[in-house]
Amino acid sequence: MASDDPARAEPSRATRLQRLAFAGSLLLAAGLLALVVRSAGAGAVVQALRGADPRWFVAVVLVTATRTAVSTWRLYAVTQPVSASRFRHFPGLVMGSQFVGLMIPGPRVAPVLWRAHAAGRRLGGGTARHLAPNLADQALLGASWLLVALLAALFLALPGRSPRGVLVAALCTAPVGVALLTWGLRRYALRVAAWLHRPRAGWRGRAATHAAHSFDGFAVLAGRPSALAASLGGGLAFVALTALSQYAALRAVGVVVAPRDALLTVIAGGFAGLLGLTPAGVGTTEAAQVAALVALGAPAAPAGAAVLLATGAAYLLAIAGGGVAFARHVSRR
Repeated sequence: MASDDPARAEPSRATRLQRLAFAGSLLLAAGLLALVVRSAGAGAVVQALRGADPRWFVAVVLVTATRTAVSTWRLYAVTQPVSASRFRHFPGLVMGSQFVGLMIPGPRVAPVLWRAHAAGRRLGGGTARHLAPNLADQALLGASWLLVALLAALFLALPGRSPRGVLVAALCTAPVGVALLTWGLRRYALRVAAWLHRPRAGWRGRAATHAAHSFDGFAVLAGRPSALAASLGGGLAFVALTALSQYAALRAVGVVVAPRDALLTVIAGGFAGLLGLTPAGVGTTEAAQVAALVALGAPAAPAGAAVLLATGAAYLLAIAGGGVAFARHVSRR
């Protein structure tokens, strides 16, 4: 018998709205991908994919897998000061969060929260304590992209520009960023944590307790700049591997470009995907990368095929491996 209680009817309406938003974001992502393929010439894109060099295709897959391994190592390095754990726990956490990112639209906060929750259950210590290393890892990855983008823009204005120069400059500049981050954490994290540990009543006390556990983690990280430096270095490696994957995909479809063009392409796609409303920026990332390649002189159809090849390998790895990791996490609950 149906209930007339509005309080019980409200969750069902909220659930329907969430499902509608989810379906809409998936349709938007699919529409953007279809637009990318159509604008590049669907027949020509398919033909370019069919004629892809299998050796370069294998290189794309290997580089993509290596990029996931680097992401795993990054999280492992920045988590050790907060919760010493074995490396074998982290591949499932990283790939599971990638799967969650492909399923949930909007800003990429949900994968970080899921990863902290899963780490809290698997490694112990609770979600709040694992928020610190997970947020730090994501922030340092964003800083890596921003650093490389700013240096790439600078090198574009200089003669003899090269991606090697951009990455060397990034590695030289990174210690300054780590030093500033460590100084900020030492100056403010301990103060904020002490303030949050003050006794409070009711829900404010519970919320302050959870926040205090998170800031305790930041305070621990402040004393381990080597972990922050390792995570930032892994972020720079992640950017370089993303560019290398795109370069290999371009070579697979017969497009020869300078490595710097592949780097500029993934930078454009990364920032466009970050601003998009689709899950993991699917659709907006590809559209921006194809537009960047065409602007750099690559033919539209092979450029579209190369972008779909590189991003498709990443998506398939996240869906296959991440889906298994996510299912295992759910089954343990």
